[in-house]
Amino acid sequence: MLKNSELLIEDEVQNYSPDQLIRRTFLHYRLLLVIGDPGSGKSTLLKYYALCCLQNKQDRLFHDSVSVRVFYLPLRELTLDDSKQYLTLPEQLSHWSTARANAINANVFEQWLRNTGGAKSLVLLDGLDEISDLELRKAACNWIDKQHTGFPETYFVVTTRLSGYRKTEGVELAADHIRADVMDFTAAQQEEFLSKWLSAAFLRELCPVDLTPEVWAEKQKQEAEEKTRTIVEYLGKTENRGLRQLAAMPMMLQIMAILW
Repeated sequence: MLKNSELLIEDEVQNYSPDQLIRRTFLHYRLLLVIGDPGSGKSTLLKYYALCCLQNKQDRLFHDSVSVRVFYLPLRELTLDDSKQYLTLPEQLSHWSTARANAINANVFEQWLRNTGGAKSLVLLDGLDEISDLELRKAACNWIDKQHTGFPETYFVVTTRLSGYRKTEGVELAADHIRADVMDFTAAQQEEFLSKWLSAAFLRELCPVDLTPEVWAEKQKQEAEEKTRTIVEYLGKTENRGLRQLAAMPMMLQIMAILW
């Protein structure tokens, strides 16, 4: 769940699912800033948005079914030129892809980002806070503003920890945007997460030769549900209040599920 902090509806703080948030934002803005604590799921949120586009489920994010090209870039890997200025977005994407043995010319990225062929472009910029140098982080904000202006039909999502985005230090985005804060899991969301995570984990195991795939899948799902109930009951005990508070953080809850 995410909380909209720069209000879409006047005088109210609204809670949104990831789909609801981005759809409401992209009705009026092209830039969404997501702020969350360490382990709150910011990078996982970007993966989800990317998969929606790659699996032709872009209507979850946009108000139409036009195909979407999606680009991911960790902000800590932004490259500087010889004059200590950040390269343009197409150059950054080309440099990043080349470093991963998948060289694509910057001109190709330029055409894609200008929506050649009619597809939308969604750029996911992860981890502003991971730029440790304060001056470079300020420069990164200025760079994001310029790319937002320079590619007027491209949509952007930026993630950061709160500690890495402080206006009092001059770290802020000037481009029109909506800010949302990642909220902790509620008890119901913890149970839903555990159920889905454990089911997926158990279903990844190989089916025994003496069982049909259907019987085995049902058996694994039941085991996942039993395990989920066991963990939820354990976290609900009074003496485990500290663990229950930690379980509100997705990363910590996943670690608990792995250890269990």
